[in-house]
Amino acid sequence: MAKADISPVIYNEARLARIAAEAAGRPRIWQSGMTVAQGEIVTSPLDWEDYQRITAAGSGSTDPADDVANYLARSYRRVTALPNATAALTNSSSQMLLGSSQTGATLAVDTRTLMLSLSGRGSIRFLGARQPNSQVRSRRLEVFIDGRNVYDATVAYPAAQSYILVAGSAGGGMSGSLFVPAYTALPTADIPFKRSFEAWATTSAGGDSSTSFTLNYMFEPEA
Repeated sequence: MAKADISPVIYNEARLARIAAEAAGRPRIWQSGMTVAQGEIVTSPLDWEDYQRITAAGSGSTDPADDVANYLARSYRRVTALPNATAALTNSSSQMLLGSSQTGATLAVDTRTLMLSLSGRGSIRFLGARQPNSQVRSRRLEVFIDGRNVYDATVAYPAAQSYILVAGSAGGGMSGSLFVPAYTALPTADIPFKRSFEAWATTSAGGDSSTSFTLNYMFEPEA
């Protein structure tokens, strides 16, 4: 008669944590170097959202919140890219778009400048950039969500004092007025971020040594 295997079972800290998490019916909290099975859902300590491993079982040092190659966001919609297409409004006034917030800066030629920085959790509902009066040149706009570059385009503005819309749209119009905004900003579906949102601008060489640049946006904070 064969003897029963009574060898001791070794439970290390990681295995105990996994057993405890499974018993509680919740995902494990991800840690650098821990092995995650394919299909397993883990919680990121960076943003406390849930992510599912979609590639073969493995470990690594990149938090699932930043690892778009191996993990799929399960508890929210993670944006990894915005359409690299723009719509231009060419008869705007020097005023801001109604319903949106506005930030501006003077850009030195070929110098990357941070135009907008938001931290925490929230959603962008509208994003547009305005070409100032009598300045027709190309400008590069970069957008980062939670550290990921989701938009990077150099746009040749069609005319002075025109808008390029990245997210959202605009309606109405009072062409030629310098006192009433030419358009009303219309929000789009949420573009959520869990840690940070940044927009950077760079102006091209040629013409004057510096140029003004305006960014319009709608932002909804989230607790």
